[in-house]
Amino acid sequence: MKRAIVRILPGVVVLLIVGSLPTLAQRTTALLEGQVIDSAGAVIPGADITAVNIHTGFSRSTVSSDLGEYRISLLPV
Repeated sequence: MKRAIVRILPGVVVLLIVGSLPTLAQRTTALLEGQVIDSAGAVIPGADITAVNIHTGFSRSTVSSDLGEYRISLLPV
């Protein structure tokens, strides 16, 4: 019985340590997505969208799709 515990314990410890580490992508990037619409609720295709970090000056741009949708991924937080 003692021998079985000694064999299992190191594996359990490793799983606990690895499982408790935060995922790197969740800590270092952000995603911005949405839809561009006008005041009447109509979608606006081809709209220029720019995300700007006012503290660092970092910016990333995209253009809305035919459905007015946009997605800017991997933004540094």
